[in-house]
Amino acid sequence: MMTDRDKVEVAYPFKGVERRVLAYNNKLMLVEHLIAKGSLFPLHSHYHEQIFYITEGKVRVICNNEEYEVKAGGSFVIPGGIEHSVYAIEDTVSLDIFNPAREDYMPQITV
Repeated sequence: MMTDRDKVEVAYPFKGVERRVLAYNNKLMLVEHLIAKGSLFPLHSHYHEQIFYITEGKVRVICNNEEYEVKAGGSFVIPGGIEHSVYAIEDTVSLDIFNPAREDYMPQITV
């Protein structure tokens, strides 16, 4: 399945956060997040395995009660079921991969 970023619906899950589901199948999902400086993904968990790669900017991640800073060119693994939050230290672009695909994100694809 090919997805054109310019035809994907934009979701705004939190203040200062844009989400685009770029491509997925039942096992994998690629998501782009644009996170404005000062924005927060609040503490949460999900059963999906997650890897994210920062293409621009810098974030502070709290994962399993430990704090990390991840900047452009850096990546991070979040095991399923682990509580985590993300705070944007700078305007940030993140590419997130989920396994399996996030069912709650799937309706965002424009057909």
